[in-house]
Amino acid sequence: MASACAIAMATSATVCIGMVPRSLESVRQAFPPRPPRSPRRWPISIKMSYERVVTLPKPLGIVLGEVGDCRVRIEEFQPGGSAATSGLDIAPGDVLLKIGETDVSAMGFDSIMEIILAQTSPVSLTVTDGLPRLDITPNLANSLKPQDAVLADLVVRAAVRECRRITGASAELKEALGELLRVEILLGAGVRPDGRCLVRFFGIFSRSGDSSNTYSCNIAAAGVKRADGRIEIMALSCAKDEGWGRTIDLKRDDSDAT
Repeated sequence: MASACAIAMATSATVCIGMVPRSLESVRQAFPPRPPRSPRRWPISIKMSYERVVTLPKPLGIVLGEVGDCRVRIEEFQPGGSAATSGLDIAPGDVLLKIGETDVSAMGFDSIMEIILAQTSPVSLTVTDGLPRLDITPNLANSLKPQDAVLADLVVRAAVRECRRITGASAELKEALGELLRVEILLGAGVRPDGRCLVRFFGIFSRSGDSSNTYSCNIAAAGVKRADGRIEIMALSCAKDEGWGRTIDLKRDDSDAT
């Protein structure tokens, strides 16, 4: 039979498959060549930048500190101060960009303190969350609509600020979790029909306040975009990645029965 197949291939361009002769064209159609695989990129990043303007009466109730790249950020709120009680979208970890109309993004700590002291009350502060580009897994990036990816990015950033506010106001939570330094990667996200966006991401925490002693924490959050564009975090929880065995609920959504 092998010789018969060889003769057939040489003379009539047919091939034996499962003892049944078929034309080469039919084989090509049944087994089309696979397209070459594109290089896998890991991870994919979302490049977003959000500035917020908040106006606070004096005393502002914020403690400032200088970070390594010569930027000045809010380290913590003073209990009972304007920042802690205003309900505005400002949080520990926020980096100062402007005071009033003055660009302070490249100024040092002493210069910024002089400008704040010279301001009359209330004081307008332009801040950003200090988070760099957020990484997202390729599978998740391919599954999200562009507008949903942007919403997920907003919810993650709002969840980070909410986490920093809540833990900063509680000595017990600060002892248990430490400081949320940065977002490692966005692992999961989805937008429900009611507009609520659910996200899951790894955050890097430190109990010492720097990168010398860090650990990874699995953070889950649910947020919704209000009519004024503000992101409201409805639920927020943190679970240590390795060996903790429990989840700390920073914010519960009692209205969600599902």
